Amino acid sequence: MTTPSTGERPVGEVGCIELAAARGCLSTRTALDTRAGAEAIRAGLRDLLDGLESVLAERLSQDGTEDLLAVPPAEAARLLVTLTRGNVVIESVYQDPSRLRAAARTLVDLIVPTS
Repeated sequence: MTTPSTGERPVGEVGCIELAAARGCLSTRTALDTRAGAEAIRAGLRDLLDGLESVLAERLSQDGTEDLLAVPPAEAARLLVTLTRGNVVIESVYQDPSRLRAAARTLVDLIVPTS
């Protein structure tokens, strides 16, 4: 899981990490909106987040990937979803994309240790 030319593990800018720098993550911003307290909105957000966790956990369980993980795939998926949503909040406070990338890199290092 390293880049042959540099030996570094790539951290893709996908989902809300990329969107946070550009315009914000709709699901996270909706969850934080004080007007979004209605149960129907929270249920929709839970379904979205649960679905994202499920897709990530399924992928992390395939092709021997599970053997590379420091935690079970479902836990890794939950951490990934949680960090990407939390990063949206951090981005709005610090407005520093490099901080988001550093946090994502650290999470990947914790979930997929190289040593």
